[in-house]
Amino acid sequence: MEDTDQRMSGMFDLDPGPPPAPPQPVGIYGWRKRCLYASVLVLLISVVLNLALTIWILRVLNFPLDGMGTLQVNPSGFSLRGEAEFLKTVYVEKLQSEREKPLYILSDNKVQLTTSDKNGTENSQFVIDENSIEATCDIFHVKDLNNKTQMLLNGSKVTLGFPDVGFPGSLTIKDSVKVPSVFGHDGKPLV
Repeated sequence: MEDTDQRMSGMFDLDPGPPPAPPQPVGIYGWRKRCLYASVLVLLISVVLNLALTIWILRVLNFPLDGMGTLQVNPSGFSLRGEAEFLKTVYVEKLQSEREKPLYILSDNKVQLTTSDKNGTENSQFVIDENSIEATCDIFHVKDLNNKTQMLLNGSKVTLGFPDVGFPGSLTIKDSVKVPSVFGHDGKPLV
């Protein structure tokens, strides 16, 4: 029977032995934990400061949600309220001022308006320089507010749309002139 007891006690070891060690804590403790919290706090402060400065810059520079400053994006294009400075060439389909307000175009050098065809070939040009205004085109047409022709210039002919033409000085004509009547200024002779 002793044999059986020994076998049984070997099979069912009832002696618990030494107690198990307490479980090791999982995580970061001590100075590592403090450094991690400090770095997260510094990162949070920098994110908040960055957002605050971004909002401040947007407010100071007047950037609304529908454009940039005085430049607003509309369904029909762009609308600029105020002054703008263009550093390079500007291409526009339509340029107009607000109702009952003048449109100012200021240039240190010259203002040049150019039209071109679909191939990019320049057709007509209007240049306002420091001392001159120059128009390069096939037909130059000047109309009054009633849409009546005042002057028409084409390659070979000048047409004036008013009955009286006066010249304050002398006029020299090399070829012939066809007119219905010629008279002197203030009743003075033509010679």
